[in-house]
This record gives sequence, structure tokens and C-alpha cells, in this order.
Amino acid sequence: VTFNLQGGTHQIPATTFGNIGGASATNTVTFNGGGVALDTISFASGNLIALTFDAAQHITFQNLTINAPGADRPIWMYNGTHHITFNHCDIIGGITTTSSLNSVIAITATNASLAAVGDNANFITITNCKIAGGYFGLTVYGTSTTDYVDNFVVTDNLFEDQYYYGVRFYY
Repeated sequence: VTFNLQGGTHQIPATTFGNIGGASATNTVTFNGGGVALDTISFASGNLIALTFDAAQHITFQNLTINAPGADRPIWMYNGTHHITFNHCDIIGGITTTSSLNSVIAITATNASLAAVGDNANFITITNCKIAGGYFGLTVYGTSTTDYVDNFVVTDNLFEDQYYYGVRFYY
């Protein structure tokens, strides 16, 4: 299934993606914009998390802007989420944050903590994106020193305006 955005700013409420029946490597769910300057998915202030991926799989966002400057975590993946792709996206969080509870993209075991260890997410691809704001641009927290997160591709991205780390992988 492909959702082709038709230009403009699309204001939506905080959204959770769970296990989508029928989604697979050959049956993906794609949100396709006309370009970062043409299509924006925007979230109102006051949402702690804008896009949640809870055991979600085979979802792609491409050629668009995700604007959630009022969210502590614009994107949060946990609970075995896998095969999620962001390609040619601008992902914008809070530019002025100094709180270590804020990350533009957070990948942990639960939606309760940026440091929750466990089965969080694998096979995540973030390419050709701009990740702006947050205390962390991207934080990934795995299980342990013997059970790592795996199959992450983070390539050709621009990380800007993070307060502390652009990228933090732990385990």
C-alpha cells in the first residue's frame, strides 16, 4: 500500500503503528511525499511522542518532512519493531532542548525510557535524511553486551542542532 501525499502541510494527531496484518517484505506500507519542501507531516505541540512504532514492520517514509518540534521524541521505535525505513526525509524535533529525555529518533525496548534495554528494533534504515534538534539526534539502546541490536543502516544523513550527541548507539 502506498500513500502518495499531494503537497502541503498535513496536520495529524500523535500516531501509533503496531503490527499491520499482511505487511511483509513484498507488501510494504509506504508514505511517499513529493519532496521535503513540498510535503510535511506536522504534529501539534504537547505530544510527548509523535510517531510510535510498537512491533511495527515493513513501513517506509520517503521524500517528506516530519515536523514535531514540540515532541520529546518525534519518532520512537520499540517492542521488536523491524524493517522501518526513512529515506530523503527531514525529521525535525525541538531545537532548543537541553533535556536528556529528548531524542529526535529513539529506539529502545519500551516506550517508558530512552535507556530501556531489550528487544527493541532491527533492520532500520535511515538514509539521505536531515535529523534536526533533540538532546540526541538518534539514540539506539540494545539488550546487552552479548545481544546487540543489528542490521541498522544510517547513511548520508545530516545531523544538526543536537544539544549533546548526534548519534548514540548503546549495545
